Amino acid sequence: MKGVVAAARLLAKARQSAVRVVGSYDIRHDPEETFAIVPMRVVGEEIIQAVGYGRLGAPPQVVVEHHALSRRTAFLIPFANALDEYLTRAVDLDFPRIYIANAPALELLTVMAARYENAGRNLNPNPALRPSHEVVRLGYLCRLIKDIYHMPGQQIVVVMTEAIRRHFVTGQIPPKDGHLGALTEWLAAVAGATGTQARADLRALHFPAAAMLSREDDEAVESILHKIKKSKSALTRQRLQADIEHLQAESVLAEWSMLQEAHAAFWGRDLDASVHPDITKQNTSWLKYRLEVVVARSRRAIAMSQRYEMHEYHAGLHKSALIAQDSMRFEHERVDGNAFRARISAVRKTPRGVQPKDHQIDLTVDHQPNIRLRLGHRVQIVGGELVGEVRMVKRTPVGYDATLSVLAGIDSAAIGGPHRWADQVPGKPFTQKYYDKIKSVLGMS
Repeated sequence: MKGVVAAARLLAKARQSAVRVVGSYDIRHDPEETFAIVPMRVVGEEIIQAVGYGRLGAPPQVVVEHHALSRRTAFLIPFANALDEYLTRAVDLDFPRIYIANAPALELLTVMAARYENAGRNLNPNPALRPSHEVVRLGYLCRLIKDIYHMPGQQIVVVMTEAIRRHFVTGQIPPKDGHLGALTEWLAAVAGATGTQARADLRALHFPAAAMLSREDDEAVESILHKIKKSKSALTRQRLQADIEHLQAESVLAEWSMLQEAHAAFWGRDLDASVHPDITKQNTSWLKYRLEVVVARSRRAIAMSQRYEMHEYHAGLHKSALIAQDSMRFEHERVDGNAFRARISAVRKTPRGVQPKDHQIDLTVDHQPNIRLRLGHRVQIVGGELVGEVRMVKRTPVGYDATLSVLAGIDSAAIGGPHRWADQVPGKPFTQKYYDKIKSVLGMS
């Protein structure tokens, strides 16, 4: 995959336009209603000073705190209520979709999660600095967003810069790809365009990529705050406060506009649609339960191992779905040795009535220099039912020969091919099967 990305970067630089490295999206198209979050922190501090939120494609609602270092949180209450209402409504309709501009914005929400959720347990001795229950709830919701984002294959939280980089490669150096505006310039440019790099650099110069105000605006805010401290006129202080709030709101609106532009460019490219109904349903069910019942962080070994087990299951399920629907992704896996094309050269079925059953097939893999097969490794025909466990693998002058012990789908085994093979599609973990059975008995969806 690294070689493919390097070649694509050279091609993108020559074309002055982003080049796709996959054939389909790895997330579903948006539901009818989406929700975007554009937070702004204080420069040099992990403290939020402004938030833009609302439906992507419409003007945002903006809330600001002119003196963020005061640690007042009342300004976040409208945002907290709007996010809670959207998630509660969306899980009952189709599925929620939350857009965040970049990784620093997600990191800021993670900080908010730890700070405000914990503040509800450890009350500040100063009543004026105690967050309201809406802000404590906001901390909990931010933790849910963070947890969902780290679930493999999740379909709810989209960090725009990361989503673009998973699908496209630009002609600029990789560190510059962290800037959403620069990425969008490459993504929106048509092949053969000129000046793409210059436009991307210009946008990166004027808009920071760290969910904060530009240097000029931040210095202006600091200067006005000093004037407020020195002013003895209440009217003057109000006017200066309004000036700060205007600068904060303008920065949020600029970031919001950039997110909308990136969203349109991302979904406007010629990639096949992606459908992950099982993963989407599980994400939505997971979120819906936690919106109704406050669930604490996993701290015990058993709960953490169960969570890891579900992560492994989702990772395998997502990867299998992408390989099955996208030939380009399959080829990437084949180059890395994680998938292969093979002909079935022999089928040996155990006669009827003979126990134990030990059906076997022989595979011939041609023209593949690298393959990661090992004894006991389970593989499956992509999109098919035939599953086998590796019994023997050996190198040949033109590829590999392998013998599989068939675990499922022997009736579909027939000499011929080549077929596409990859890791076995994972089954549900025992824990998930157990919970599904309880839900079925209780009549829960």
